[in-house]
Amino acid sequence: MKILYDYQIFQIQKFGGISRGLAELITHLPKDIKFDIAVKESDNVYLNEYNLNTNHSPISYQFTDFLHGINFRGKRRIYNILSQHGWVKSSDSINIRYSVEKIIKGDYDIFHPTYFSTYFLKYIRKPFVLTVHDLTAENYPQYFSQFDCQKVGRKHLVPLANHIIVPSLNTKIDVMQKWNISEEQITVIYWGGVPVNNKEYPDRIGRPYILYVGLREGYKNFRFFLKAALSFLQRNKDINIVCTGSNFTNSEMRLFRELHIEDRMQAMFVSTEELCGLYSNALCYTFPSLSEGFGLPILEAFSCGCPVLLSNRTCFPEIGGDAAFYFNEYSGDSDVSEKLDYILNMTVEERMNAKYKGYERLKEFSWKKSAAEYAQVYKSLL
Repeated sequence: MKILYDYQIFQIQKFGGISRGLAELITHLPKDIKFDIAVKESDNVYLNEYNLNTNHSPISYQFTDFLHGINFRGKRRIYNILSQHGWVKSSDSINIRYSVEKIIKGDYDIFHPTYFSTYFLKYIRKPFVLTVHDLTAENYPQYFSQFDCQKVGRKHLVPLANHIIVPSLNTKIDVMQKWNISEEQITVIYWGGVPVNNKEYPDRIGRPYILYVGLREGYKNFRFFLKAALSFLQRNKDINIVCTGSNFTNSEMRLFRELHIEDRMQAMFVSTEELCGLYSNALCYTFPSLSEGFGLPILEAFSCGCPVLLSNRTCFPEIGGDAAFYFNEYSGDSDVSEKLDYILNMTVEERMNAKYKGYERLKEFSWKKSAAEYAQVYKSLL
């Protein structure tokens, strides 16, 4: 049996949760499942890191190069149309053409698009499986364009897919309610975890800190968390907030100054190994997002023995179980600060108990198990 995956997420992401998770899944597929990845140009780090042997070249031309310096409403839609028809020679058009050639050739049993472009629909003659990670764009439209590619693509692809895979029961319920999909057409397959990491890392921050990982805009709810944690931060002036990922924006810097915490905020780019060190030495890791499909950083934090503080919304209670601490977003700053106070004042015994609960929770998640369940779905469609 052979699965054909397309280029999409490996072109969109240089690094990131979806492409990393897919690389893990492909690597752990049972030996009787062969695969091919239709990607010609990509800067994705996992294609090489996981030895996926795609023989691809670096990105040559993408949206950020299109009409460089000229911005207007609808620019991305125009670029997407031109790329899909091959009217602009971009990495998108090169990858689309390469994927279409493989789809038409038919040397596979199941097609699995890795994102939500509909380019393949007029060429596909075999079953296709769609993974829907979350419905954030549909549930929180205020944070997304009405032409958002995920939202538009899912609207067309979900009803046509031969089977849908979701990473949490929370997303399954959302999909079934949104499109009236029958329960037989959709399967929950949790993503895998990461092994326990008992390695000791030097503390590179030099003072206590709360760790935040990844994007911070919109539905990620970072601004809410800062405001809700303010009373805690005012009482504990030696505690910083460390954010990994992009530099702070001007808008964020204005907020920090308004809250009088600008000298306690740190942003840094880190490697995977450096991130492990930040988890290991943090007071806690927090993930206040309004909507997620799974939440892989939760398991990363557990693996490093880091206490985890989550919003009690979305899939988080499903993934974190009793190993995480939860705050009620609707209760205002008192609930967040109360939970932070508790974590700060935990005894050594309580902190060790939280650590080992995280380790136990990790046992529920395995990439080998996830890949085996994906294989079962693929085989069920033949």
